[in-house]
Amino acid sequence: MIIFTPNTVIKSSDVNLNFSSTIPKYKTIFDEKSASTWSNSSSIYTDITGWTGGSLTTYGGTVILHIEFTYYRDTSGFNSRFRVRLGSNTYFPSPAGYFNIYSNEILSHKFVSRTILLTGLNAQSYTVVLQGANVTTGSVNVDTNDYLRMTAFEIG
Repeated sequence: MIIFTPNTVIKSSDVNLNFSSTIPKYKTIFDEKSASTWSNSSSIYTDITGWTGGSLTTYGGTVILHIEFTYYRDTSGFNSRFRVRLGSNTYFPSPAGYFNIYSNEILSHKFVSRTILLTGLNAQSYTVVLQGANVTTGSVNVDTNDYLRMTAFEIG
């Protein structure tokens, strides 16, 4: 930070430097990325094939993560669960530890949109992965017709 003294000529680059640390940073991690074929009939979370290897570098602090994706189920009347992994930590928009989506229709691709507030992140680069798990009968699936968009907005 530059401290300006009276009667100093101020250049726009100096002003930009002072305010650059307060400007939110925006990064698209995945942009309409199509999936590979992936299926999970287990309640154990696995990385969704094709939606791995995204990266996010933060300056530390708070990040708002917005996620949009599609998926489908091969059975009706059951829940699917999803979460985001940054490095070795998992994040989700609920205290339950995942976001839960109920589906009535078989083989019908569903659109999901969630926003997650991440606080207390260390200043570093993270590998970003979307993970999914099945809850009961059947399996949760993605194929080449499914897409993911994930955007990070860093504050402070």
